[in-house]
Amino acid sequence: HLQRFIPLTNSITILLLQKSKEHHLEISREIIDRSNQDVLTGLYNRSAIEPILERMEQCYQNTAENYILLMLDIDDFKQINDTFGHSIGDAVLRSVAEKLSASVRERDYVARYGGDEFLIVITVERMDDANAILARINASVCSVSGFAFDVFVSVGGAHRKESDSKDALIALADQRMYEMKRARAEQRARKGGESTATAQEPD
Repeated sequence: HLQRFIPLTNSITILLLQKSKEHHLEISREIIDRSNQDVLTGLYNRSAIEPILERMEQCYQNTAENYILLMLDIDDFKQINDTFGHSIGDAVLRSVAEKLSASVRERDYVARYGGDEFLIVITVERMDDANAILARINASVCSVSGFAFDVFVSVGGAHRKESDSKDALIALADQRMYEMKRARAEQRARKGGESTATAQEPD
């Protein structure tokens, strides 16, 4: 009778080992996923977006398939943190991240690039596609609500064919974003308007 139970025992042992292996693989995948994810916003982090950019660049070199980068920065974010506190600043980051994710297509990529700066990678066949996405982003971010102040972002974009390399493309999009930020600040100064974060907290 004892011999009858030996194969069964072996089967149970093998099954348990398989389950254990599958469990460890799931944990490993989860750790990898978390390492690619910005903890605050749930977007890709900078470490995750870099390999994606490398793949996009390799594809461009092989097939000349164009792609576009958008760099976004929240206006007056330091003042938001200083005036309303970092918990409100974090809430603004999460809200903007949610709006950006909802504005792009499944094949596009959104990352928190650092601080209050976001990077969007858009695969395009026509510039009209990029313009439509940019219009959705502008409308979506403008709809961010629930705060005692308005939330605005400055955006700079560039497509790969404008630059000699991936790094030059990032620098160009970043430069255009800061040009927009400066222009908006100068416009507010001429109008004598308040910055984003000078609104009063509600009673």
